[in-house]
Amino acid sequence: MNTAVHNSGAPRTLLLVLDDTPGVFEEALRIAKQHKAHLTGLFVLDATWNGYVAHDWLSGSGSRGDFLDYINDEEKKSAQEALQRFEAQTKGVVEAEFVMSAGHVVEQAIAQMEKGYDLVVVPNPLRRGLEVMRDGVAELTRKAPCRVLLVPARQE
Repeated sequence: MNTAVHNSGAPRTLLLVLDDTPGVFEEALRIAKQHKAHLTGLFVLDATWNGYVAHDWLSGSGSRGDFLDYINDEEKKSAQEALQRFEAQTKGVVEAEFVMSAGHVVEQAIAQMEKGYDLVVVPNPLRRGLEVMRDGVAELTRKAPCRVLLVPARQE
């Protein structure tokens, strides 16, 4: 991928922050096809649940650990589904790559953006991991080193 940032005109490099919001992937794919741009899909395994789930009486009972194991399994399942969907819909259509990382969703997205993109496409609201409860979109747009396109969920 060309990591040079192109700030004016048509985007040459797009970053899509993946979640399950209907219509966002399709919008990023449409832009990538229209401008013959490279599309990177970023899936972040939310690794912040350990700090979010309280250390209370559940800690001793094993329930907390069981819950965190469940969340970890669900995150991995979601990542696999995102990868399969991404590959199926981009193969032979646009130049694309899938990137996966683990950590705080917004921090990982910003770290990826700093590698040099012209445009980042983000679902609004961002529904990846604990971002459902945080104001991740506001933080991401404040810190983004490139243009940000917020795409609302399509009604289905």
